[in-house]
Amino acid sequence: MSFQLPRNLDEGLTLMGACEPLAEMFGEKFVRAYLALKETEYEAFFRVISSWERKHLLLHV
Repeated sequence: MSFQLPRNLDEGLTLMGACEPLAEMFGEKFVRAYLALKETEYEAFFRVISSWERKHLLLHV
């Protein structure tokens, strides 16, 4: 059996949501709540422009 780690958080959350053994181990309610929290955090992360992005991307265009 070959397993590859997800390349980003979005892919990881998708894989986690589809993982039946994980839902059996932790409970479906916990997995749904965890995924909802992490998806909200992920969306908030993309709404913020970091100081690095401001300096290197916005000021040097």
